[in-house]
Amino acid sequence: MVVGETDGRGGGNYDSTCNFHNPGSGWVDAWVVKLDSVGNIEWQQCYGGTYHDFADNVIELVDGYVILGSTMSNDGDVSGLHDPPGNSENNGDIWVFKIDKTGNLLWQQCLGGTYDDFARNIFTTSDGGFMITGTTESDDGDVTGNHDLVEGWFGDIWFAKIDSTGNLLWQYCYGDIGQEYLYRGVVQKSDWDYVVSMGTTSDDWQCYNTAMPDVRVVELYDSTVGIWETAAGKVGVEVYPNPATNRVTFEYQYPEQDGKATISIHNAQGRLVSSIKLNNTKGTKTVNVESWENGIYFYSLTTGSRMKSGKFLKIN
Repeated sequence: MVVGETDGRGGGNYDSTCNFHNPGSGWVDAWVVKLDSVGNIEWQQCYGGTYHDFADNVIELVDGYVILGSTMSNDGDVSGLHDPPGNSENNGDIWVFKIDKTGNLLWQQCLGGTYDDFARNIFTTSDGGFMITGTTESDDGDVTGNHDLVEGWFGDIWFAKIDSTGNLLWQYCYGDIGQEYLYRGVVQKSDWDYVVSMGTTSDDWQCYNTAMPDVRVVELYDSTVGIWETAAGKVGVEVYPNPATNRVTFEYQYPEQDGKATISIHNAQGRLVSSIKLNNTKGTKTVNVESWENGIYFYSLTTGSRMKSGKFLKIN
C-alpha cells in the first residue's frame, strides 16, 4: 500500500478515474495505491474534498487500512474540520480515515483545533484503537493544555488516543513556551510508552541557544490517564473532600519556572471530563461535580515537564 497525494492531472501511473475531487484547481487529494507483491497496481483511489488533502502514513489491519494525513477540506469525504475550509495560513487538521480491502471509505475523523495540526505517526494499541503523534498550535477544539503563550504562534508535541472508529478518547500536549518540532523519531515501546526525538527552541529546557532548534530526546509514558515525563522538581496537588458529593477542591503548587500548568480530570474510561488552566503557581481550584456520574475519577496536574496525579471518588 502506497499513500501520498496527487493534483489529479494524470499521466504516468495516475488513473484519471481515481475520483479526484476538484479537477484543475491546483489543490491535491490524498492518493492511495494498492500494489501486488511485484509492484503492479491492483487499484487506486483519491480521498478528500475541495482543498488540500494529504496522506502520510498507513497501517494494514485484518479488515482494511487506516490512513493518517491532513486536510483543509470540509466536504466530499471530509467532515468535522475545525478551521475554515481552504485556510492555507492555518494548514488544517490532522485527518485519519479507514478503508476496506478494496478502497471503500468506512469512517473518517478530523482532529485538532483552529490552528495548524499535523501528524506523521500512528500506532495500533492493544484495545483496538490507535495512538497518533504529531504537533499542534491549537488550544481549542480537540486540543487542551498547549504550553505556548499565544495560540497559532508556536507548537507542542501532541498525542491523540482514538478508538477503533476514530473517536477521540484523550489527548495530551507536551512542550514548553518555544516551538517543538516532531520529526519521524517516535518509537512505540508499548501501548502507553513512547520515545520521542524532537526539535525544540524552548529556552526553559536549556536546550536552545542558537538560531536553530536543538534535539531533545524524551521517554513518555502513561500514568493511567495520559502520557507524562518523569523529571526532577516538586509538583504538589491535593484533593478534598474525598469522597466528594457536590464539589471537589484542588490545592496545588508547582515551580514558578514551569510557566503554565493544567489540571486534567478523566473518568474511569479515560475520557477527559474537565480541564482547568492554572495562572498562579500556588492556590486552590474548586470544581462542581454534582451532575457527574458516581465512580472513580483520575486527576493530573501537568506543567512544562512535570506531573503529579491521583484519584478521587464521586458519590451521591
